[in-house]
Amino acid sequence: MPRPKSPNNLLHWSAKLDVHGIAWLFIQLRDKSVNVLTHAAVGELALLVDWLEENDSINGVALLSGKPGGFVYGADINEFETLKTAEDVADHMEMVHGLFNRIAGLDVPSCARADPGINPFLELGAREG
Repeated sequence: MPRPKSPNNLLHWSAKLDVHGIAWLFIQLRDKSVNVLTHAAVGELALLVDWLEENDSINGVALLSGKPGGFVYGADINEFETLKTAEDVADHMEMVHGLFNRIAGLDVPSCARADPGINPFLELGAREG
């Protein structure tokens, strides 16, 4: 069965699958000096998570920054005003956390590369057995 191709034409993420089946996901927001989770970046991450779940040839997932320094500095505070109610905030947080939970729930090891001065790798999930 042919494996699904990684999503193309993403503005803030890129993905490649190496010969060992490791999916390398790079975040690099073009319009920000650091990587933050904008609504657009989260939407693209959702596409990538769908791709990861559909692709049975993946043996591991690495999330990295395409910029020097930290991986992701958190939510984009400039977009907070788009969330009008407490329910909007809760729904958005649940959706974002759900994406990372889906990555952690994959049956392959996953990690996110952080600033080496802080903590070089954060394990999101690991295959049992």
